[in-house]
Amino acid sequence: MPRFQLDLGSLSLAPLDGLGRGRLVTGKDVLRCWPHEYRSSDENALWAHDSWPAFLGRQAAPAKDCGFEAYTMNYAYHALFPWIPCRSTRDGKALLFSADSEEDHIRKQLNFYRAFAYITSYPKLDNTTLQTVLGCSEGHFNQQVVPTIHSIAAHMSFLDFNLRLWEWNHTETFLERVTFATDGFPITVHSSSNRFLARLLRSGKYKEYVVKGEYTIALGPGFPIEYCGPHIGIRHDSRLWKENLARRAKIFKWEYGLGDKAYVGCPELLTEFKGSALTPSQREWNLTLQHYRGRVEHLIAEMVQSRAALNSRWRGGFSLLAAIMKICAHMVGLQERMKGPRYDVFGPWPVCPDNVVRAYP
Repeated sequence: MPRFQLDLGSLSLAPLDGLGRGRLVTGKDVLRCWPHEYRSSDENALWAHDSWPAFLGRQAAPAKDCGFEAYTMNYAYHALFPWIPCRSTRDGKALLFSADSEEDHIRKQLNFYRAFAYITSYPKLDNTTLQTVLGCSEGHFNQQVVPTIHSIAAHMSFLDFNLRLWEWNHTETFLERVTFATDGFPITVHSSSNRFLARLLRSGKYKEYVVKGEYTIALGPGFPIEYCGPHIGIRHDSRLWKENLARRAKIFKWEYGLGDKAYVGCPELLTEFKGSALTPSQREWNLTLQHYRGRVEHLIAEMVQSRAALNSRWRGGFSLLAAIMKICAHMVGLQERMKGPRYDVFGPWPVCPDNVVRAYP
């Protein structure tokens, strides 16, 4: 029976020593183990134990302010701690990341918290609104919060593509070899004043100016395992898949995923039958595939719908939007993994029998 390993070398793992702050209690690192080895109720309670500074004159409420549970926020904060700025130099020309005092730790927490509060609420960039929503000035937002978003996005890696090889990654119908599902999604943006760029963003499918992302999940439990984007709005989903050669190289020859009709012709993906004169077995196949492929749409909705920066028309720079899209995709993946499987899973048994593995060396 083939045995697979998690890809720990590419992940942003949280240190288990509390970053040298002895008063903190942390749970087991969820990314270091297979999902059946992680007791969500017990370990998440430990991760949720740490508290956040008072926010806008009240007790911080991560789920309300930031769109993620306290245990998810705490894990991400621990994993990304070295890359969260705490203050700037006196001349304001450089950011400082080393935390030498308790006040520096609190500043890091506030910058981190405000970054997620901005993504969730997406306030107007004026002093009055920012003070009301984030509790900071426009100058502090530009000097501290925006760099925090860019920094944590650059170092955030919570999605493990190898998670699709988990021995419980099975459904009632696809018992083996079908390990993932993928789909593209749009984020609406304002039209660019550059007519050439505007033409690249105008999607004929959505009738809007958009950038696109692509999300992939482990089919059985629904864990997000891969994200790529943003891409220009006119790029077809099948091209997004075929042009991602690094991802396709990781897929075994005996392995398949599910996609909608836009992915017809992609070698690694199973799709629906097209046409009106379908046989009963073909219609049954289409319904079955739609049922399971819909799981990736549920996770895309989880990522986009509750965050105003993604579900309203984006009016900022593309680099900041790219950072926000990556942060949301990885944070949703982390939270789903900490919660445990969203759907019923079956196993344990190999994702592929020995004789099939040997047939595709």
